[in-house]
Amino acid sequence: MIELMVAVVIVGIVAAIAVPSFEYTIANSRISSTANNVVGAFNLARVEAAQRGTDVNISSVSGTTNWGSQGYRIWLDGDADNAYDAGEELRVYDPVGNGLTLTAGGTATTIDFNASGFASAAITLTLCSSSTAIDDRQIATALSGRVSITEVNCP
Repeated sequence: MIELMVAVVIVGIVAAIAVPSFEYTIANSRISSTANNVVGAFNLARVEAAQRGTDVNISSVSGTTNWGSQGYRIWLDGDADNAYDAGEELRVYDPVGNGLTLTAGGTATTIDFNASGFASAAITLTLCSSSTAIDDRQIATALSGRVSITEVNCP
């Protein structure tokens, strides 16, 4: 009986040490996965523009600089009015969740890629977590169309 009690105490101590580390690993994996999904969306828009030989846009569903609350979409401006119309989307991405926010710097709500894969403007999105223990991410798209991720600390 004493041996069983000692084993239970040891398991309890190991669990108390491991659980916070495991929570950090899950939160870090969640923000990395979300950042990679955003980069994948930008790369998909760029590839679609090159394949179709026309401009392809990516924008926040909300129409604001908050790209995470309602998600974001890739769309083809079929009527060339520089505005999203129902039925023009190629792909819609779900809102970011799990304590994450995704916001664009400045006033960027839409970016388009031309048939050569170049972006209409440089844009920076910041992916912030409610957890202060993990590094946040900044996703930057250059005029060349190249997308990169860097670790930052959100205020």
